Amino acid sequence: FDGAGEIVKVGKDHNEDLIGKKVAVNQVVYVPGYEGSWRQYVITPKENLMFYPDDADYDKICKFLHYQTLY
Repeated sequence: FDGAGEIVKVGKDHNEDLIGKKVAVNQVVYVPGYEGSWRQYVITPKENLMFYPDDADYDKICKFLHYQTLY
Protein backbone atom coordinates (compact mmCIF):
# COMPACT_ATOMS: atom_id res chain seq x y z
CA PHE A 1 0.00 0.00 0.00
CA ASP A 2 1.30 3.34 -1.08
CA GLY A 3 -0.74 5.98 0.72
CA ALA A 4 -3.79 6.78 2.82
CA GLY A 5 -6.61 9.28 2.55
CA GLU A 6 -10.34 9.77 2.15
CA ILE A 7 -12.60 9.05 -0.77
CA VAL A 8 -13.76 12.39 -2.22
CA LYS A 9 -15.61 11.20 -5.34
CA VAL A 10 -16.91 7.90 -6.73
CA GLY A 11 -17.68 6.67 -10.23
CA LYS A 12 -21.24 6.56 -11.51
CA ASP A 13 -21.56 2.83 -10.74
CA HIS A 14 -20.57 3.14 -7.05
CA ASN A 15 -22.46 4.04 -3.91
CA GLU A 16 -21.94 7.65 -2.80
CA ASP A 17 -21.90 6.41 0.83
CA LEU A 18 -18.21 5.64 0.19
CA ILE A 19 -17.41 9.37 0.09
CA GLY A 20 -15.51 10.34 3.24
CA LYS A 21 -14.37 6.78 4.02
CA LYS A 22 -10.74 6.38 5.07
CA VAL A 23 -8.69 4.12 2.82
CA ALA A 24 -5.19 3.02 1.88
CA VAL A 25 -4.23 2.68 -1.80
CA ASN A 26 -2.59 -0.49 -3.12
CA GLN A 27 0.13 0.43 -5.61
CA VAL A 28 0.92 -3.19 -6.52
CA VAL A 29 -2.18 -3.66 -8.67
CA TYR A 30 -1.41 -1.95 -11.97
CA VAL A 31 -3.65 0.92 -12.99
CA PRO A 32 -2.84 2.73 -16.26
CA GLY A 33 -1.52 6.20 -15.50
CA TYR A 34 -0.95 5.52 -11.78
CA GLU A 35 2.40 6.97 -10.73
CA GLY A 36 2.28 6.69 -6.94
CA SER A 37 0.45 8.56 -4.23
CA TRP A 38 2.60 11.70 -4.02
CA ARG A 39 -0.28 13.80 -5.30
CA GLN A 40 -3.45 15.37 -3.96
CA TYR A 41 -5.84 12.98 -5.73
CA VAL A 42 -5.53 9.43 -7.05
CA ILE A 43 -8.01 7.63 -9.31
CA THR A 44 -8.09 3.89 -8.69
CA PRO A 45 -10.55 0.96 -8.73
CA LYS A 46 -12.29 0.06 -5.48
CA GLU A 47 -10.45 -3.28 -5.52
CA ASN A 48 -7.18 -1.39 -4.89
CA LEU A 49 -8.40 0.06 -1.58
CA MET A 50 -8.13 -1.12 2.02
CA PHE A 51 -10.90 0.44 4.12
CA TYR A 52 -10.40 1.68 7.68
CA PRO A 53 -12.88 2.61 10.43
CA ASP A 54 -14.11 6.22 10.37
CA ASP A 55 -12.35 6.92 13.68
CA ALA A 56 -8.99 5.51 12.50
CA ASP A 57 -5.98 7.75 13.09
CA TYR A 58 -3.83 8.45 10.01
CA ASP A 59 -0.64 8.10 12.07
CA LYS A 60 -1.63 4.54 12.95
CA ILE A 61 -2.74 3.78 9.39
CA CYS A 62 0.65 4.96 8.05
CA LYS A 63 2.53 2.90 10.65
CA PHE A 64 0.58 -0.14 9.52
CA LEU A 65 1.35 0.64 5.88
CA HIS A 66 5.06 1.01 6.71
CA TYR A 67 5.02 -2.32 8.56
CA GLN A 68 3.53 -3.99 5.48
CA THR A 69 6.35 -2.52 3.35
CA LEU A 70 9.01 -4.05 5.62
CA TYR A 71 7.82 -7.53 4.83
